[in-house]
Amino acid sequence: MISESKIKLLQKFFKDQCTEYELLDLTRWINQPETLDEILPEFKKLLAEYNPDMEGAFDSEKVLEQIQKKIANNKEQNNKKVFKQAKQRILFRNLLKYAAVFFIALTVFASGYFLLVKPESHQITYIEKTVPNGKKAKIVLSDGTRVWINANSTLKYPLKMGKHFRKVFLTGEAYFDVVKNKKKPFIVITRDIKIKVLGTAFDVNAYPDNERIKTTLVRGKVNITGNNKKNQEQHVVLLPGQQAIYFKNANYIQVHKVNTAQYTAWIKGELIFNETTLENVVKQLRRRFNLNISIQDTEIRNYKYTGQFSHESPEEIMRILEKVTPTQFIKTDHGIIVKFDSKRKNMLYKRKEENNTRN
Repeated sequence: MISESKIKLLQKFFKDQCTEYELLDLTRWINQPETLDEILPEFKKLLAEYNPDMEGAFDSEKVLEQIQKKIANNKEQNNKKVFKQAKQRILFRNLLKYAAVFFIALTVFASGYFLLVKPESHQITYIEKTVPNGKKAKIVLSDGTRVWINANSTLKYPLKMGKHFRKVFLTGEAYFDVVKNKKKPFIVITRDIKIKVLGTAFDVNAYPDNERIKTTLVRGKVNITGNNKKNQEQHVVLLPGQQAIYFKNANYIQVHKVNTAQYTAWIKGELIFNETTLENVVKQLRRRFNLNISIQDTEIRNYKYTGQFSHESPEEIMRILEKVTPTQFIKTDHGIIVKFDSKRKNMLYKRKEENNTRN
């Protein structure tokens, strides 16, 4: 059964509202062998809803040949137009044929953004670097830009930069120290926002399971683009020491000043928490140490913690957290469970009252 998020992605495609990253995601999903059988019923519904006049005969091979010719003869800026025209011209007599043509057309179009592409007169080969939980990696791109990739993150980057742009795709978190080049903007594309720079240093935290995407600027200047509720582009320019937060559910960007060291500490192997909820603390521990850890009791998810760790083991960190928060970290055969400890809460409250009395 297709998930609700995938149905929404298909709906956006039929409305011509997909971002570059969403097209990448859609192509990757459809490329899975089991997807075709799963997708056909939903295709039928969407065609009836968004293209009710689609009926009659068509030659799928001829349509595909025309798509490939136009893609090969046009530059990157024309690709979207070609793709839209191709989609509108495909008629619906045989649903299986339509799905096949859709997939190939989408693959050809989306290839303008990843793997082997021809948006210009030369090919661009994209490489995918995935870093698992418990690890981090540092790579140097062909233009000299240095990138630190955090745990549970994936970066798609070109083996050799394009003629007009330096474009990479990020899922998760990475820190970029970008070599300045006024003629070739550096663009980071996530699922929901696009960050454009010339030369700068910044951190992007764009994990799929987070409700917010955070872009933290250390040096230089960046331009951030995201869609609002009306699906209109909104632009924000960041200055050093500022952080932009894109709220996925509300579709808006908020900018405020921060201590950038807190958001780049992971590069040095450090963890800095400043009024951080236990839910986010546990997420970071899971990624940093590759732990199977989860919070069992909802009442402690939003409990806030402030502290810093450098070389402590996960066991040491958990022992410290137990002392200063109303929690118990319990090891089981399936991992670690974080439970609410009412006795410890009372003890912490009593200690706080005693300190207030002394002061």
